[in-house]
Amino acid sequence: MKDEHDDATNNHGGPDLAGFHSDGSRTHFNTGSPDGMRPVKTARRETPQLCSSITRLSVPTRSPGRRHSFNTPPSLVQHSVVTRSILHRHSFNTPSPLVQHFIASFDHRPRSTIALVRPSITPSLSISPASPFELRMRYSSVILASLGSLAGQCGAVGVVGTAPGFAAGTTGGGSATPQYPADIDQLKTWLTDATARVIVLDREYNFIGSEGTVSEMGCRPASNKCGDTGQDAINGANWCKNGNAGPGSSEIPVTYDKAGFSAINVGSNKSIIGIGSAAVIRGKGLRMANNAKNVIIQNIHITEINPQYIWGGDAIITAGADLVWVDHCKISLVGRQMFVANAAPNRVTISNTEFDGNTPWSATCNNQHYWAILLNGPDDRVTMQGNYIHHTSGRAPKIGGTALLHAVNNYWYAVDGHAFDNAVKGQVVAEGNAFQDVKTTLNANAGQMFTSPSASANTACAADLGRNCQLNSFSNSGPLPGSDTSFLVNFKGQNVAPADAASNGAANTAGVGKI
Repeated sequence: MKDEHDDATNNHGGPDLAGFHSDGSRTHFNTGSPDGMRPVKTARRETPQLCSSITRLSVPTRSPGRRHSFNTPPSLVQHSVVTRSILHRHSFNTPSPLVQHFIASFDHRPRSTIALVRPSITPSLSISPASPFELRMRYSSVILASLGSLAGQCGAVGVVGTAPGFAAGTTGGGSATPQYPADIDQLKTWLTDATARVIVLDREYNFIGSEGTVSEMGCRPASNKCGDTGQDAINGANWCKNGNAGPGSSEIPVTYDKAGFSAINVGSNKSIIGIGSAAVIRGKGLRMANNAKNVIIQNIHITEINPQYIWGGDAIITAGADLVWVDHCKISLVGRQMFVANAAPNRVTISNTEFDGNTPWSATCNNQHYWAILLNGPDDRVTMQGNYIHHTSGRAPKIGGTALLHAVNNYWYAVDGHAFDNAVKGQVVAEGNAFQDVKTTLNANAGQMFTSPSASANTACAADLGRNCQLNSFSNSGPLPGSDTSFLVNFKGQNVAPADAASNGAANTAGVGKI
């Protein structure tokens, strides 16, 4: 496929050889210019994102037995280095977006050609040779610099930023070498083992169908007044029979994907990071439990976990885990909770994440997901900062147990139900948040809430949070009452997230591909 960069010639009349730099720009070596090979650096182009583990390429020098070696990321497409002998090739792998390269050294011929080929870019160079060795060395240095730069970019893949708030200090897999799982089986193996890992996802990992399906009796709860466009229920935790389905519920057959019903149990010291907006885990959630700790999940979209069924599966679960940071993720189309924290105490930060409640199967029959965020653990400390929560109809979040929540600089939009629901012993500080088109900002408050009601009241935060709290903002939304300051002392000595003035900026900054 060609574009305007194919077979480019410049305004000096000569063809170009393009070298690519670490900032994504490229240098054209103009051989038609009066002063010979004059480099001209042009604008940045997007660096290929599909990098894998590193393999080694050796380029022969003049002396037999001496080779220049450098690393370049492999992929599925094989590339070749054509040496002086046309029949002698050195093969290596490079990222699949590069498609295919031929890097030619030169024979004793009147003219020789060297070409680097990228998708939509086919610069070429035709020159009069000085000597075969000089030509080999002159252009192999350009090639080495270009591919070495690309390898450096791929090697730099890692977690971006640090966790704010209660999960500050989370390091995940730390400095472990980034690894790219080949398939869902390898992904599960790496996630569940006891090795510190940086696991990089550059594609979709689809678990749907991988464990088969289950057909059994579930129920149509009383809340489902809209039939097939509502949510029916799997009988998880005996929910259909213990009264939770409501009076008038009926037993019905259900068939669901088995993989989604149970999440992957993630081990300690893991960083799970996505490249661009390509990283998707479809059909299965992630669970940090049983003393797992130090886990980072960044720039991943988790979606399509039996969304038509209550109890179909959760996206992210912390159950007795510590130091979990979820950042720049997107969660959509799940059966049960988008995020849930329970069991033993957790220190958790959820930041810059999009909770997208749009769904064809709604428990509230309004195309919005009801089961959004449940924080129900004993002594959980949860920071929610910079998140975009939209088109949900409930539990966004629900706080219970003895959880302490700091909700700061989040943006709720188009909530045709309720946002906060604070149960007995739940503790919430909400500051700097923006609410737009939220029907009910607070469903109930049986616990303790400080909702930053006025500039004068907000000075009460200074003693325990280290600064005054920020006002919330409301547009076409109900009020968020709460002036209890008696529990603010629980923030003292904790890692407290900073706060800015309320805005709707999270709509543009939260979610995948926005780091």
